[in-house]
Amino acid sequence: MRAYFRARPSHGKLGAITIASFGVLLVFGLLIQALEARVLPSGYNVLHVEFAVTADQMDKIITSWIAMDVLHVEVLIDQLDVFMMPGWSTMFFGVQVLGLRALDALGVGERFRNASWKLVSFPLIAGAADTVENAIIFHVLSNPVTYVRALVPVLFAFVVAKWAMLFAGIVTGAIANVAALAVWSKRGFPIAPAIRT
Repeated sequence: MRAYFRARPSHGKLGAITIASFGVLLVFGLLIQALEARVLPSGYNVLHVEFAVTADQMDKIITSWIAMDVLHVEVLIDQLDVFMMPGWSTMFFGVQVLGLRALDALGVGERFRNASWKLVSFPLIAGAADTVENAIIFHVLSNPVTYVRALVPVLFAFVVAKWAMLFAGIVTGAIANVAALAVWSKRGFPIAPAIRT
């Protein structure tokens, strides 16, 4: 996979996909934040659901939302998050790949590049983990009394995996892009840097 993404899709197409993904993230992210404002007075939000380790913790959250008549809002938020996920996973993936390609073109950071290209798919895998996470959350919130309680620690495991991989992708992308920009500026911003092997 990493060999494929070193050259394809083209820089222009990948840049366009990354920008479009940011647009998707922004639209659904703002919509979800507006809905979360209705839930916040309960003292809980979707992150409390994600990081609930036990069914007892989940029950407290659900009971609070039922009492405030906002459980249906969180169900809607979970459904909207399914559409937001392609935005953030593709955006962070694109940023990471573009940064690593720039370092490749500049011929710097060989050890960092070799390690990072092996982990380049982490944002996409994080997106897949988020899909499973959303399915579990939908089951739990849609069945507040009869949900499968054993799924709560499973949900927590997927959440931890998602955030770990996403964090790794964000850090890698940030380092790659900042380092590439720093080297490029030191070289006087050449239009087409020579590729070094």
